[in-house]
Amino acid sequence: AGSTITTADNSSQLKLISIDADASRGSVLELSRDNSDAAANDHVGSITFTADDSGDTQTEYASITGFISDPTNTSEAGGLIFDTATGGNPAIEKMRLGPTAVVFNEDSADVDFRVESNGNANALFVDGGGTDVGINTVPSNPGWSTNVHVAGAGNGAGIQFTDNTSGSGNNDGL
Repeated sequence: AGSTITTADNSSQLKLISIDADASRGSVLELSRDNSDAAANDHVGSITFTADDSGDTQTEYASITGFISDPTNTSEAGGLIFDTATGGNPAIEKMRLGPTAVVFNEDSADVDFRVESNGNANALFVDGGGTDVGINTVPSNPGWSTNVHVAGAGNGAGIQFTDNTSGSGNNDGL
């Protein structure tokens, strides 16, 4: 069936140690699905993160799942799915690393996407509950249809559209 390792403190329950001294992989944890009927979208293995909730019920808070995208011999492709619990549902897909794309918020949860830069918490901000995108700002008019909001400071703030071949373009100030 399975095995359980229990400790009564916060020490590591399992350590994988490699003493190999080269530039190849170190310790390897392998999750293997060994069957001859592999198919696209089969899950290869998962790591789940569970804990008791406030009602003392064991709850899955997050998981990482490997999947097969293409099982064809010599064309194999796969990826990873990152799920986190939202609103009591443990399987809300927040990010998928696939063979041809990285997708955020596949399950259309009302979760914002934000990229920080050095000194700006909202260098890029996508409103998960709407269609607004902010650059250097949180969108100023949430709910407007497909808007891009750009914020800057001083006379140099604006958007520049550049022709890839000539390198010249137009500047639109803010």
